Amino acid sequence: MSADQDLFMNLAERNRRAIEARDFAEAEASVQELFALVEKQAANNPSPNWNLTVQACECESNGDWQGAEAAYQAILNRSGDEAASSYKAHNDLAGFYKLLNQKEKLIEHSRLATEAARKQDLAILVLMAIREEVAVLLSFDMFGEASRLVAEASSILKSEDSRKLDVLGASIFAQRAHCNLLRGDTDAAAEDIKAAFDILEPIAPLESAGGIRSALAYTWTVEARLRAVRSDPSGAVEGWQEAVRLRKSVAMMPHCANVYALGAVARSLKGLAGALTDCGNHLEAAEAEDERREIMSCLRLPDSARDM
Repeated sequence: MSADQDLFMNLAERNRRAIEARDFAEAEASVQELFALVEKQAANNPSPNWNLTVQACECESNGDWQGAEAAYQAILNRSGDEAASSYKAHNDLAGFYKLLNQKEKLIEHSRLATEAARKQDLAILVLMAIREEVAVLLSFDMFGEASRLVAEASSILKSEDSRKLDVLGASIFAQRAHCNLLRGDTDAAAEDIKAAFDILEPIAPLESAGGIRSALAYTWTVEARLRAVRSDPSGAVEGWQEAVRLRKSVAMMPHCANVYALGAVARSLKGLAGALTDCGNHLEAAEAEDERREIMSCLRLPDSARDM
């Protein structure tokens, strides 16, 4: 292991321990050092994949979706049989196709990302891949396959040090709640939502915690859906409002400010507009929808993607 790799691992462990101890100042300091180290490594040793990733991001910012797709495909072509690289390439393409609302390609690449992660046989990588694939399946109400993957993830979590995987574990709890909700088991859904909130809410104040706040935002969307099913439309609106607030806070973080964070804001606004309509608040629903459309226009997405 190189000196930089050793430093990275030490900083990551320092950050984990600080979060566990609720020492947010120390957690912020260590994560900023992590960002600086990654930026230094990228600047000093720019790999072809890194250059292609930068190219893809620039294309996305300019609304050049064909150029971005070509860059991501080039990264995939370079990954070969290396499991971790293949996982990332498929995962990036899945995120790209999610933004462009291309269902078949989204499902396929999220599945291939999970297959590649399993070959690496690293718990955190497999859990990350499963979480992303389950999110895709649940976005299309495909809860049968999603439930099987959640069961696999739950089994992995039981065999690992849960303290090191708490945010991933919370995400899995929220996804299991979503599955239970689609199945009609609202009591089980409520229990899993509470478990996710208990993990995420105490650590959400971290200013750089994009992943934590994203997981918490998703949990609020499941809570909003639960409230709607339980005939609490005003409570559902509150849940969606909290999800929108969290998604916006992530999109404002310098290390998270990209088209994907804005896409997540837009999807949450769509849910909020629907909940407001169900409450009869048509004016506020129209305002949420107008804000969503403005974001979609700024992203310069193809027309086929604008109703995501």
